[in-house]
Amino acid sequence: AEPKKVKAVDREGIQKLRDLELSVDSFEYKARDYFMFCLLTQGMPFIDLAYLKKEQLSEGRLIYYRHKTRCLATPLILTEDEEILRRNQADDSSYLLPILTTGNPKQIELQYKVFLQKYNRALGKLAKLIGPEVKLSSYVPRHTWASIAHEIGISDNVISQALAHKNTSTTQAYMKRICDNRLDQASNDVWNYISFSSNIKQI
Repeated sequence: AEPKKVKAVDREGIQKLRDLELSVDSFEYKARDYFMFCLLTQGMPFIDLAYLKKEQLSEGRLIYYRHKTRCLATPLILTEDEEILRRNQADDSSYLLPILTTGNPKQIELQYKVFLQKYNRALGKLAKLIGPEVKLSSYVPRHTWASIAHEIGISDNVISQALAHKNTSTTQAYMKRICDNRLDQASNDVWNYISFSSNIKQI
């Protein structure tokens, strides 16, 4: 279950994480890649990242159903995401990333839990390199994406749709599904904001 208190990281904190000098052979380097990938794919939960299959990447976007809510998510793959995927290819596997390596249903849950613990430990080490005010965990990308999106003026309805929430407010329940181009624009705007770009469109 998600901790009750998860603090989003601000733009400066994400920039510091992105700019840390890490050994490319270290697990911390890989953990940063996975963290950034989750952040840039509209706050993808880590469990969804772990279970992604190569067949779910199509025409520049991911198409998957969230483990928690079974709601459809179709985040755009940004250039930064493509670079992360190139660095972390899962060879000879149906999985998109080399997080899960077994096809045995009895072993896969245990393997995920072990990897998640290792991932969170690595994020804790990265947080200490950034500063005492930053706390990193597998839950943080989701909160951070939503926080930054709200900060730059993306509407709550677009944010809710991007996060693939099962339930929305009463007003949102009567609104039609947002077309993909608005969700794609939200992805681009969040990354542009993190990268110091000022080309932000209100959506």
